[in-house]
Amino acid sequence: MIKKINVQQLKPGMFIHDMNCGWMEHPFLTGALKIQSDKEIEKIVGNGIREVYIDTDKGLDVVDAPTETEVSAELEHQMMEMAKKSRPVASASLRDEMDKSRKVHSEASRIVRNIMHDVRIGKQIELDQIDPVV
Repeated sequence: MIKKINVQQLKPGMFIHDMNCGWMEHPFLTGALKIQSDKEIEKIVGNGIREVYIDTDKGLDVVDAPTETEVSAELEHQMMEMAKKSRPVASASLRDEMDKSRKVHSEASRIVRNIMHDVRIGKQIELDQIDPVV
């Protein structure tokens, strides 16, 4: 059974099913592994990971931990509550949206051309110019 736990509850012998983060945000080759030592737990904590999903069929269990299904149901409930509280989105005409998208596309194309030019001449890429368009 898959359960969500706080990393403070991790112990050697537990099997991590999912690190609950992007694959670049942890120091392991995969997001699934059996915890062999406290050093592995320290690496996980040191990388800012706060919660993981464990597989109790492959390793030790935490009895009172919520299951993946319970976590999903709670998240769905929270999203529905937020949706009820949100304001309606103003509609826009297709023409207005097309004008905006053309401007964004043009700006993105310009930035990509500049980046490609910088790469060709060996200049360092300025990532801060990408964020606004993304």
